Amino acid sequence: MYNRVASLFVFTTLFFLMAGIFCVSLIHFSQDPTLSGQLHTIESELGVARKVARVQEARYNELRQLAALHLPNIPELRNLNDTLRSPASVLVLNSSDFLFEQGRDYFRVKKYTEAAAVFQSLINEFPTSVHTIPAYFFLGESQYLLKQYESCLQTVEGMVELFPSNELTGHILFRLVDVMMLRGKDRQATQILKVIQKEFAADSELKIRAAQRERELGEIL
Repeated sequence: MYNRVASLFVFTTLFFLMAGIFCVSLIHFSQDPTLSGQLHTIESELGVARKVARVQEARYNELRQLAALHLPNIPELRNLNDTLRSPASVLVLNSSDFLFEQGRDYFRVKKYTEAAAVFQSLINEFPTSVHTIPAYFFLGESQYLLKQYESCLQTVEGMVELFPSNELTGHILFRLVDVMMLRGKDRQATQILKVIQKEFAADSELKIRAAQRERELGEIL
């Protein structure tokens, strides 16, 4: 009996001791800015990993649906056909949606290299998506902010060729103006601003913004 009581006392003492150590460690962890920063980074990376997993799941189901559409109409394969179709019909996720959301998340936290890679992937894989034009715009912005001016110019040229009358094309043309000015080509920049005012005359915001930049350039010249 005595041994049991002694054992219980030792166990209880160890339990409270470990609990105390855990509490002290937890308080220290929460108060240490370095450890808190590491925790925040891990949580952010986990969030990105979850989104990537969801994108891969959506792509997998799209491939299953595509395979189902191409199966021959043979009775023996009918059940397989139905099985392949059902997950895609239930799944309401769209891979281009997730890619665009992921790209914007990177852009918001100024991870422009990662953002550019995601937006380029979206453009390549989903050229007819509703997110394609905004993806071009954010790709050009990311490239400009990364000082990848040649790549930025190519993206702008692509938007002008594919979506000449889209409002976002008008906005990205200002990056073309910025690149020209960085290269000391102020007169070419002025010509681009005139084009914006002419081609996007119906958009008052773009027209006013371009006219203001042209006046500023005129004062410099």
